[in-house]
Amino acid sequence: MRKGILIACFLSVFKILEAQVGIGTQNPDEALDLENSTASEVDLGINNTSSGDPLIHFQISGTSTFTVGVDNSDADKFKIGTTEVETSTSLTIDANGDVGINDTDPAYKLEVDGNINLSNSTDVYRIGSAHGISKPNTRNIYVGQSAGAQNNAGGLDNVFVGYESGYSNTTGDFNTELGSSSGYINQGGSQNTNVGYQSGYSGTTGASNIKIGHQSGYGETGSNKLYIDNSSSSTPLISVSDFTADDLIINGGLILNEQSGVFDFRVESDASTHKLFVDATNDYVITGSSNSILDRDLQIGGTTDLSGIALTCHEAGTQESFISFGKARGSEASPSIIVDNDVIGANSFFVYDGTDYASVGATIEAKIDGTPGTNDLPTEIRFQTTPDASSTQAIRMVIRSTGKLGIGNTSPVGELDVVGTAGTVATFNRSDDGMIIDFQDGGSTVGNISVAGITVTYNPFTGAHYGNSRDSFEFGKVVILNGDNDNFHHCEQSEIMYGINYAQKPNDKRILGTYASLIKPSEMFSADNPHLIMSVGNGVMWVTHEGGNIKTGDYLISSSTEGNAMKDNGQYPVSYICGRAAEKVNWRNIKADKNGDKKVLISVFYESFEIENISKEIENLSNAIQEFKNSLYKL
Repeated sequence: MRKGILIACFLSVFKILEAQVGIGTQNPDEALDLENSTASEVDLGINNTSSGDPLIHFQISGTSTFTVGVDNSDADKFKIGTTEVETSTSLTIDANGDVGINDTDPAYKLEVDGNINLSNSTDVYRIGSAHGISKPNTRNIYVGQSAGAQNNAGGLDNVFVGYESGYSNTTGDFNTELGSSSGYINQGGSQNTNVGYQSGYSGTTGASNIKIGHQSGYGETGSNKLYIDNSSSSTPLISVSDFTADDLIINGGLILNEQSGVFDFRVESDASTHKLFVDATNDYVITGSSNSILDRDLQIGGTTDLSGIALTCHEAGTQESFISFGKARGSEASPSIIVDNDVIGANSFFVYDGTDYASVGATIEAKIDGTPGTNDLPTEIRFQTTPDASSTQAIRMVIRSTGKLGIGNTSPVGELDVVGTAGTVATFNRSDDGMIIDFQDGGSTVGNISVAGITVTYNPFTGAHYGNSRDSFEFGKVVILNGDNDNFHHCEQSEIMYGINYAQKPNDKRILGTYASLIKPSEMFSADNPHLIMSVGNGVMWVTHEGGNIKTGDYLISSSTEGNAMKDNGQYPVSYICGRAAEKVNWRNIKADKNGDKKVLISVFYESFEIENISKEIENLSNAIQEFKNSLYKL
């Protein structure tokens, strides 16, 4: 009885009907039909009780086409393969729930080794009801809510990434928009690349543009441009107004290598690979070369006579081009005042001497010449050259802070002070007749040295001797020798300084000449500043009426009037001539002074000789006899 019941129960759960097997059902619909109404029970269990793989093979005509199961040899991963799960795996699920397609060792929830093709689908990925990744039409892909939202007119090959990026891109092709609202309202422009929030916003129809940065190129409708900025400015930080012009415009500072790495920077030209070169290792800036020659911060190299600097200034005022040199003590952050003899700056000239560039051929330098202070900068300029067979420079010319120029002399005393140690001190060469040296006073010429043919003339010529006296004298007054002599600078080898007084008696044979001035009229007399006495050539001389009217060419001698000469009328046995009148004087036309004396300053030629007047008396007598004879003939 019990056995019959068991058979009936078995038949109730397992029934073979027309080659169909039902488990849990008496009416199987398939070759094998498993049904179970108990939620806690497993419908089908596949268990390999050894170390093999629990598998299910799907075969066609005895050939396995797909296999599903657990790969016990690979960490019990669940796999689906085309033939065997171990060797032809298409899908893998590991113990962490990571899924691999054509990848048996996935590291992510989904890992695909190969291409994914999405066909006839608008949304690839959604976040709730919002479009995450969509492909609404041919060859376009949009990532972000409302990205390309109104692209419904057939634009192709566009990529929009970001909220409302590419919004209202109607017919534009080949656009790339990255950033929220980037390329917004780019209605028909093509080949644009916009990166950043509202970059290329309202570009409408512009094409072939690149805009990078927050609102960069906002509202720009032109084409073929580059904008890099972080604002909607019409003059962005970096721009290319037209790619066909090959011009890059930077409207701000440019900093290279701010992290202080050893990175060189160079700019090429058509003819030079290093037209501008920044040597980061040595901190040099070089133009025209990659080689450091003189070890200077800024170097200019080249192979032609164009290796130089040209400075120009174009403006309607008085501005000029210039090069500035600066000098301070202390540090850049805390400078301090310079001191005497500090060199402010220099131009040095180097040459390659067969070994190196270490030797300097010549230098022009500016040096402090005194004690500097606020708005007080005494400075001199020095010119130095290197003699033959030497590498040591010598100072050739100095312009002191006083304006005095020294040639061969670093401490000039005069405005021009020339010193020579051998040979000719100075040469003046004129190729034709005319003035060689011009002497001026107050801007007007007062004398010169000129050449005519092979003759040199000194125009006009006045030679002077040094006078020694602590008295004061009047210009043009006659002075005599008194024997109280000295030497210039109190040096016995120097020019003699003759002791002088005014002439005070007639026909004095001690006449030296007429007074001119001190060498330095603004200073007191000294052995370094003697009097100048006009004695040779032409000059001026005070004359009085004692000898009568004066004709041009009359000889002059001293008079009894202090410092005055008079006409030599032969009244003395011997006349001591001191000059010859270069202009006539009629005393009737001269007003007497309060003492009844008549005096005037005239031009003279200096003479120094004696006349014995006995022969003159005979000549006068002979002239008188001849005049008497002439009167008899008339009778």
